[in-house]
Amino acid sequence: FNAASPGAVSHFATNQSASFRDILYDSASRSIWVPSWYSQTITRLDASTGALVGTFNYKIRGLQVRFFDGTFVWATDDTKLFKVRAADGFVVYSVSLGGRASSVLSDSNYLWVTVASTGAVLKLDLYSGGTVCSLTLPSGDSPQGVAFDGRYYWVTAAGSGQLYQVNNLCAQVGIAISLTATSNSLGKI
Repeated sequence: FNAASPGAVSHFATNQSASFRDILYDSASRSIWVPSWYSQTITRLDASTGALVGTFNYKIRGLQVRFFDGTFVWATDDTKLFKVRAADGFVVYSVSLGGRASSVLSDSNYLWVTVASTGAVLKLDLYSGGTVCSLTLPSGDSPQGVAFDGRYYWVTAAGSGQLYQVNNLCAQVGIAISLTATSNSLGKI
């Protein structure tokens, strides 16, 4: 970061053997969160100055930061979801997912997590991490992304090229939409 030249590109050097694959902006504290895949840390930087705010050490390999909800940073590893207090990096809880999360979404009341390796779409309680309900897609569908339109949740399935519409009870509603069949009719975007 170069405060004297806005827009100039600088770099953050570390003496750790690290592999940075993710980045997250925390608008409440104006911080940048960067997990290291191999050194099992999450580094927090001041977004205005680039100054080191803190490095939080975890015995968790393969960390990815997923989103910030105003108070907590949500992270995943190969099998778990972590609720991390942004103020001090404290892990409030972790939840076993049965595989690596493909996507994590908050609708302000619940967390929705897709796990490609198991075909699961999970609805988790935001406060406790407990499973509220779940949906397992047909074998080989490999759920990836999840989005919320205010009423329904939409889940993409990489294995089949389907788009599923899911209600808040984790039930598929309507029909699955084949994205491969309709993609040619969309035109240029």
